[in-house]
Amino acid sequence: MEAEASTSAIVPQDTDTAIPLRASAGGRESGKLWKSTRAATRRTQMPKSLKSKSWEARVAERTQEEATRKIAKEMRDEKQAEADRKREVLRERRKVKEEKARLEAMAAKLSAKKLARMKKRAGRSKTVQQ
Repeated sequence: MEAEASTSAIVPQDTDTAIPLRASAGGRESGKLWKSTRAATRRTQMPKSLKSKSWEARVAERTQEEATRKIAKEMRDEKQAEADRKREVLRERRKVKEEKARLEAMAAKLSAKKLARMKKRAGRSKTVQQ
């Protein structure tokens, strides 16, 4: 009986009027019995500008947006591909330049050794001649 009285009405101490409470949905108690039941949002609550569009107009708008997105994506992909190609060309140029510098350094090193050998031989021949 106490549970029935507590869920059916709340009596404020300063007034004699009872405030009716709603039962919880699905038998679950949220502890917020004072909140009103809310209805789902309806199409009637939308602005007239959105409601007035027909299904065909919305489909046409959607297809146009998709086409625009597709073109924009293609443009971005082309730009990215061009940037990747330039990056690859630059990488190849650097690679060739480094290889050329390495070969030149190796050739200079070898020629220095060869010059040293030639000087050594020339020195021997000079000592022999003297």
